[in-house]
Amino acid sequence: MIHAHPSTAADVVAIRNLITVEYGMPVVGIEPVVLGLNRTFEVRTVTGTHFFRLCRNSGRTLAEIQAEATLTRGVREDARLGVARAMPTTGGAYVVECRWPADGTRHGLLFQRARGREASTSDADLRLIGNALARLHAQGQLEGLAPRRLVGAPPPDHEWLGRLGQLAGASTQGIERIETQLAHLRRNMVAGGPRGFCHGDFRCGNLRIADGRVTLFDFDDCGVGPQWYDLATMGWWIETSLAPRRCAAAWSALVHAYFNEVDPGPVFADSITLLVTENEVRSTRFLVDHCDLAPELWARVAHSLDSVTERACNGQLHILSEGRARREPCGQGRR
Repeated sequence: MIHAHPSTAADVVAIRNLITVEYGMPVVGIEPVVLGLNRTFEVRTVTGTHFFRLCRNSGRTLAEIQAEATLTRGVREDARLGVARAMPTTGGAYVVECRWPADGTRHGLLFQRARGREASTSDADLRLIGNALARLHAQGQLEGLAPRRLVGAPPPDHEWLGRLGQLAGASTQGIERIETQLAHLRRNMVAGGPRGFCHGDFRCGNLRIADGRVTLFDFDDCGVGPQWYDLATMGWWIETSLAPRRCAAAWSALVHAYFNEVDPGPVFADSITLLVTENEVRSTRFLVDHCDLAPELWARVAHSLDSVTERACNGQLHILSEGRARREPCGQGRR
């Protein structure tokens, strides 16, 4: 369970009034969708359905929120790539100020609805997703619009790992093993490939598909960094959610579509190995920093982190099992 202020009837009334006054839209109904650090509400108006995000009250500056809104307006859409854009108020602003009795002033944005069904990890969907991501990454103008945030950077310390160990009841040796594995990967691998705009949280839950078009939303984590990080986010999702025997074929469908069947080169596998691990680290640290889980769930979280880092360190990620080259076990080989 995420540490978050629950939606109340007062929240819904306040948002209804805000949408009516700021956007000039008579509201038919409002339903909470996500009650996390960001609180998201489905807003039904007489003209259609939109989504209002009440932004987190820490960790995001006003400049970053404004940059995200501007960026959604700057993506060039086509028949294969769409974006749920931020919508302007009647006064032309894209970010509104909301005063909440429980947690002070927060900022909000209203977004278009992303049309279609949630993307899946079927081969057909993954081919569409890979093509759409390539189209997004090819838009060089987005780097200048993105928030000044470095995507894919490892956390500066491992203090959170100690907290994970306490929450999961893990042994000191187990946590030290994870630290050793992470240090080995970061010492021996670098994130290669082009640098530029990154979505930052590119996974099926943030994608909708209709008539062969992939529509992206939730650019809250976007920024600039190694663009293969977005591919690795999908790779991490595949690695940790599909049966091991399915992972390599699913990954192949995504990658072939992204590179249009061109070989990405010898540095690709090492880069993806590192970046998949950084995605697992990012997800785990978010849970440690913001969530309340039962002890048995914390144990599963710690086991997942240990398992992914060990497989990565030993060259055994499921998604890279096709054509795998043998790597020295973690702690051996290069130093």
